[in-house]
Amino acid sequence: LVAPRHCRGKKEHTARHVPTRKRKPDNSMVLIK
Repeated sequence: LVAPRHCRGKKEHTARHVPTRKRKPDNSMVLIK
């Protein structure tokens, strides 16, 4: 997975870019990690 600092910045982008309903469990794990 990407670095934590990158994950933070990508968190917002990923939220609106990738639909949460499509992969809720996956997204949650990735964002938290």
